[in-house]
Amino acid sequence: MIDISKFRMHDIGCARSNYKCKECGEVVPKAEKDDHEATAHKQTICQHCRFTAIASKFGNHEDHCELRPKPCKFCSKLFSFEKIMDHIDLCGGRTEKCADC
Repeated sequence: MIDISKFRMHDIGCARSNYKCKECGEVVPKAEKDDHEATAHKQTICQHCRFTAIASKFGNHEDHCELRPKPCKFCSKLFSFEKIMDHIDLCGGRTEKCADC
């Protein structure tokens, strides 16, 4: 908490030392402005579905991406979204252990 009588001096010093990002509103030291813009605002692409967003908005998309590899419920091997159902039909229909699994 800043005392109201000292707020103006704080505000001047703060503006001299810090930078408020116009893109995300985060306040960073002026010395870190270039680093912030290079990391927080670089384009990130999902390796599974090619979704693209700036790093600060990308979040944990890849952890929840519908196209991320999924494990087979029978053998636990990972398969791409496009191949998982074909594999489950084959793997789950076997009466003996699958040589590939």
